[in-house]
Amino acid sequence: MTIQHNTATIDVICKHKNNNVLSSSLCSLGSTIPTMNNLPGAIMRHNVAEFLAFSDMYQLSITSKKLHSQLPVSIMPPRKVLTEFSRIDYHNGNDHHGPYGMDYGFEIPVPSHPQVACHSMCVSMSWRDQGLGLGQKGYFLIMASDKESGGRLGRTVFASPYAPHSSQSLHITFMTKIDQSYHLWYVVGGGGGHSLHLCNVTVQAIVYDEPSRSFLKAFNFVAK
Repeated sequence: MTIQHNTATIDVICKHKNNNVLSSSLCSLGSTIPTMNNLPGAIMRHNVAEFLAFSDMYQLSITSKKLHSQLPVSIMPPRKVLTEFSRIDYHNGNDHHGPYGMDYGFEIPVPSHPQVACHSMCVSMSWRDQGLGLGQKGYFLIMASDKESGGRLGRTVFASPYAPHSSQSLHITFMTKIDQSYHLWYVVGGGGGHSLHLCNVTVQAIVYDEPSRSFLKAFNFVAK
């Protein structure tokens, strides 16, 4: 289905042919030509929002007051979770340590239900390896796990390239699911002399923020 809003065209992709939410909501429009401003909230949240990236989601929400009332979201202030996360290679190069040779780093804090529903996350940092040598072996993954699994390896939502020798900025965005938690796993590299450094790790969330609850205002008040 293609929806026209001014000069912009947004293609809404439906995962299932028999989408009850989409079908019933469209029927309620009657003969009205569907535009972004008169789409029911159910379609906006379940059939549009889930296909939008971190920045696109927020930009759509602030396009107009009408759209924001149908898709009320807030972008949370950046929150530093780690000043420095540094690891050196202390394993023998032939050891198989941890699942798939990886070590556990830390959990990515995500606002979760019933407090608030999170749409997507942005994780920012500067990172590097040991700074010298011919080989670059350090990298990390962000993986989703069922909350009751305690962070065990699950679906990969981000896989980094090999860490650079000199410090570089890195910004990672990914969609979240209510029933999953998100964890960083890493590999320093074998053979001795390798290290991995993640500095000034910050997280930022886009959340569905109903006006009656105003999660962002409450968060800012507590953070003062």
